[in-house]
Amino acid sequence: MTTSDRRFRASHRPSVLRVLVLLLTMVTVIGASILPAGATTARQSAITSTPVQTSGQLQKSERPAALDHFELHFHNYFRSPVYIAITYLDESGACDDYGGWATKGWWKLDRGQEAYVVSTRNRNVGWYAESENRTVTWSGTYTSIHVPDTAFDSCLNISFPGWRQIGMRKLSMDSGYGVYTQRIDA
Repeated sequence: MTTSDRRFRASHRPSVLRVLVLLLTMVTVIGASILPAGATTARQSAITSTPVQTSGQLQKSERPAALDHFELHFHNYFRSPVYIAITYLDESGACDDYGGWATKGWWKLDRGQEAYVVSTRNRNVGWYAESENRTVTWSGTYTSIHVPDTAFDSCLNISFPGWRQIGMRKLSMDSGYGVYTQRIDA
C-alpha cells in the first residue's frame, strides 16, 4: 500500500491546513484498505450506490464536475457477483522500478452494485473481471498481470509463488477528464 511521502522540515511548524490535509490523506489510505462490514470474502470491495446510464459499455457521466483527472467506476449488470482487477499508470512513483504501472484488486460487486476504483490522469486502464466461481471472465490481450486470490495493491512486474496470470482488457476514456463507468454484463 502506498502512503504519503510528505515530510515537514524540522525547522518549520506545519500549518493547521497541512495537518488537516495529512490526516485526511491518512484516513483515505487506511479506509481504502479496509473491507466493508459483512464482507464474505478476502477480496477488496469498494461499493457505492451511484446510478449509471444503461446504454453502451463505457459511459461518461453527465454529472457536473470540473475534474483534473479521469475517475473510473465499474457497475455490475451480470446475473451474479463479479470481482474486478485493474492496472493503471502509477503517478506516485511507487512502481517506477516495476514498469511504472500499478495493479489493484479485488473489488466484489453484487448484481446492481457500482464501485469507484481509480483516479488517474492517463486515459488508458487495463481491467479484468471474473464471476464469483470463475466460470465467466472478461479478459483481454492489452497486457497481463499477476494476481493473488486475496485483495492486492501491487505493481505490474511483481509476482509471488501462488499468484496467477490474467489478461487485461484495454479501457480508453475519451480526451476529456470526468467520471466514467464501465458496465460488466454478459
